[in-house]
Amino acid sequence: MGMNWPALPEVEQEAKGIAAQFRYTHLLLGRDATFKNIIREIGRAEVFHFSGHAIASSKGVGLVLEDSTLMTVEQLGPSAFHRSRLVVFSACGTANGSTGVFDDQDSLARSVMSLGVPEIIASRWMVDSRVASVLMRGFYSQLLAGKPVSEALRDAAKSLRSQEIYAHPYYWASFTVFGKG
Repeated sequence: MGMNWPALPEVEQEAKGIAAQFRYTHLLLGRDATFKNIIREIGRAEVFHFSGHAIASSKGVGLVLEDSTLMTVEQLGPSAFHRSRLVVFSACGTANGSTGVFDDQDSLARSVMSLGVPEIIASRWMVDSRVASVLMRGFYSQLLAGKPVSEALRDAAKSLRSQEIYAHPYYWASFTVFGKG
């Protein structure tokens, strides 16, 4: 893609913290998170979580991999998420498509929904990756305690916004559940 993406040191911490909450995981970090490795693992996953950069512009819509290549849903193929019950895109603007709104036919969230994934969590605007990491760890803690996806996200956001430094909606309201909620 030819862009220099800023480093997000929080995403590795986020991924490791989330993986530690599950009994069985396959964690792909940094240079191991290649297109080939993701395709191999995504078909086995009931929960797919991506932390990192995403792009939703006229240049394309997709997840930005470590080598700055763009991975689109179309490249993954129609059966990529056949086992997935939940897909989480912990990255900027993943609910938006090339014109900047969820109604875009090419938004990541909408594209994954069309493949039959029952629930997707995606962001509606640019997010602070450090805060997103805190929110996501709280979300999974609630989810693994038995709460439904929408309730787990709501409770994680409520916990975050109770902290004065994160009281502004910019920090806690970006992520939304799409699907059965």
